[in-house]
Amino acid sequence: MIDLLAPGAYARAAGGNLERPFDQEPVIDWMAWSINADNGGGGDATVWTKCRQLWAGVGIHHFPWLHVRSMADLMRLINVGEAYDSPALGVNIEDVAGDRLSLQEVAGYLLDFWVNPYEKPVHMATLSWVQNGQGWEHLAFAHVALEIFPDEQPHTFPGGTYDPEKVKQCLQHAFDEGLKHVSLMFKTKPPHTKAEYGREFGYCHSLYTADDIEPSQAGWDAWELTVPCVKPRPPEVPTVPLTEKQFPYTGPCYGPSHPEGPTLNRSTVKGLKRCMIRLRYLDQQLGSETDDFGSALEEAMRTWWREEGGVGPWRAYGRGSWLMLRSAKLTVGPNKGQYAADALARSYVQQDALKRVYPHPVGALSQVCQGLHPTLGITGNWAVDLCAPGGTKVLAAEDATIHKLSGHDPAEGADQTRGIFGWSIHYETANGYRYFTTHYGARSPLRLGQAVSAGQVLGTVGSWPGDPSRSHTHSGVTSPLGAADAKKRILEIAAAPRVAA
Repeated sequence: MIDLLAPGAYARAAGGNLERPFDQEPVIDWMAWSINADNGGGGDATVWTKCRQLWAGVGIHHFPWLHVRSMADLMRLINVGEAYDSPALGVNIEDVAGDRLSLQEVAGYLLDFWVNPYEKPVHMATLSWVQNGQGWEHLAFAHVALEIFPDEQPHTFPGGTYDPEKVKQCLQHAFDEGLKHVSLMFKTKPPHTKAEYGREFGYCHSLYTADDIEPSQAGWDAWELTVPCVKPRPPEVPTVPLTEKQFPYTGPCYGPSHPEGPTLNRSTVKGLKRCMIRLRYLDQQLGSETDDFGSALEEAMRTWWREEGGVGPWRAYGRGSWLMLRSAKLTVGPNKGQYAADALARSYVQQDALKRVYPHPVGALSQVCQGLHPTLGITGNWAVDLCAPGGTKVLAAEDATIHKLSGHDPAEGADQTRGIFGWSIHYETANGYRYFTTHYGARSPLRLGQAVSAGQVLGTVGSWPGDPSRSHTHSGVTSPLGAADAKKRILEIAAAPRVAA
């Protein structure tokens, strides 16, 4: 993407010094060519073609600009940008009130027809004193250049005398009106090297650059940035990270190149994928997240880590990645400014952080329909029945290992002489709690010894033959500490948080 805060130029039409692009290339990063019909060539597409050929030949980024006085003007500019697949748009808006423009409407058009569909930026030239209260906050996504012309604006510089303090006031006023990316536009002057223009304002642009820049190389050299300069920025607003409760640490998680091998069956991985998709480092659709840490996610996180200033090489999702991701926010698109970890991404991670979860997912029509009772045939196993419609997902209540798979095909019916209705799953936690859950209509592909995480889908509720309202999950637990503790644990499960499946 073009850095529109880097030195650039607005050009009226081909001709004169504009036809010396080899002089311009060392010091100008981009050029905006006018499509104004009143500038002696701006309305002629053959002139545009000549402009574009000149700059393309030396690698200067270029895009159209127009003095916009109406919404029809704006749509014309957008249409030209689309036709030429331009990398940016130059929107010149000055007298908002006099032209009766709604900046909210302007922003809406630019977002709907340019920024969001193409993910390309907008550069906007406007008066040095941004008009008060016109809705500039709606254009916070645009790069706005203030027209600072010492020899033309006595209201800004009385008597033509340059005043750096006035420049600071102009910048501050623009920020106060709601703009976020502000730079300066000195008409055909080289502020980088002339002390009277203030070296602290080095990131400037030129309006109609070729009109009076000398054709010699020395003339363009005057624009070269020879001293460090500070980009104008709005006052710093601290980025408040998500709290540890909102976004807990549930790592480490590994990609396939790590010696530990890829992390599988972890809802945290789904949360990481969603964050990377929203940050546009992972080219997938939202909603396609899976719980396997594949090579695509690994490369996305490695790139994100490198480009966002992570310290040292990225190897895994650990404490460092977690600390950065808690503060990460979207920088483009309609959700700009939102946390990368949105509510659903956070729910995935929170699900991993939970010790115990309710056996049916959030949103399911599920409730306790039979309270505490013993499981017949399993000594010391105490259970509750959780009624839910057939097909409802059934989740593991805790991190555990599959201990046994049993039961009967639900197609055999509910005749108790044949045993318990539906499939059964037994799983055991690391500290010795043995769960017995049954009446499944279908089981997930599971194997003995497989590790499952709290909230992982184990199967679905079987629809009770002849009596669908009786469909339920029998969920029981045997405790290594005895019956009283088993009763306590299963009641905790019945009251545990519900999570997304």
